[in-house]
Amino acid sequence: MSGTVASKPSKNLVARRTERVRRELAEAAAQLFEDNGYDATTVEDIAAAVEVSPRTFYRLFPTKGDVIIGMVRTTWSDVVADLDERPADESLITSLDAVLVAKVEEVDPKALRSFEELLARNTQLRARWLEETRRNQDLLAEVLARRMSLVPESLRIQLVAAAILTTLRTSLEVWSASSSDLGAASTLREAMAMLAPMFDEPFGNTAAAAQGSTSE
Repeated sequence: MSGTVASKPSKNLVARRTERVRRELAEAAAQLFEDNGYDATTVEDIAAAVEVSPRTFYRLFPTKGDVIIGMVRTTWSDVVADLDERPADESLITSLDAVLVAKVEEVDPKALRSFEELLARNTQLRARWLEETRRNQDLLAEVLARRMSLVPESLRIQLVAAAILTTLRTSLEVWSASSSDLGAASTLREAMAMLAPMFDEPFGNTAAAAQGSTSE
């Protein structure tokens, strides 16, 4: 008696499903951390919110702290992808305002302050954050390199990528520690404006920058 045999899911399909679950867990964790606090939220709580087992959670995130990094990684991947789609002839500061500043503007201020406070008091998570920043710099460098006709490893690209990430981190820290009624996006926009002259000349998408790539 013959019958059809169900084919195995392709590797790409499995990868997409895994990424979807990872994203859902990160989003659920963010909401639970905001509602109940980081310490009061358990892995079981996060897994239950997405209707998966704790075992599935631990397969994707070795510890509860890793889901924090997952949240950041998901957000940054979106930022980098959106930045890569901006017009090549658009000024970098305009692109950053449309993508990075806009992304910060979307985040609930209360949740963002809670996240900043969590990083400030949890040294282990802060160390993991710093490790993730290095990865984020490399991802950003890839986009900037295509935009500026330079190689990602060039000094100019690495400097501007580091400057953007440092400005983001410092802006959020300053905003979180202040009693300003302005949102974090306003503080970030002000800080980014200070970088504009550096972007326009040494780092702009200009013929001079392209010529400089051969010496770096």
